[in-house]
Amino acid sequence: MRRLMMLGALAATAVSLAGPATAATTSHRVFYLAMKAGDCTTKATSKWYVVMPCSNGRHRFEVYAVVHGGWGTAPPSHTVAFARVKQLCTSTFQRRFGGPIRAGYGWWAVWADVGVEAEKYGDRIVCALVRWPEHPPMGPGTHFRDASRA
Repeated sequence: MRRLMMLGALAATAVSLAGPATAATTSHRVFYLAMKAGDCTTKATSKWYVVMPCSNGRHRFEVYAVVHGGWGTAPPSHTVAFARVKQLCTSTFQRRFGGPIRAGYGWWAVWADVGVEAEKYGDRIVCALVRWPEHPPMGPGTHFRDASRA
């Protein structure tokens, strides 16, 4: 019994020294344009988000896609970009999850500001699922499938 306890303690120490197995097991800050599909996040500041395990019920955004707007490093006007972003984010959700986003949920997206961000990230668009309209915490787990059920 004592030997099993020592082996367990050694295994726990080895795991803790090795660090988390995936980024999804810990929280960390990320620039808004560096978020990835599958990230569950909440805002830290206007352009920084905290990526956390989706099991953390405090997350407010679930990134379901990162797509490209087709405008390269020269974003069009906000109105033109928004129309393209809406089309890309809604159609991508429907294609991936088999239906449109149902009532109680909505889509949300970010893309680069003109200048340094556009030069670095180009036409990268981060599409996320949110509770709509207030963006309250989503609760534990992911909600992609729930959000596409009629």
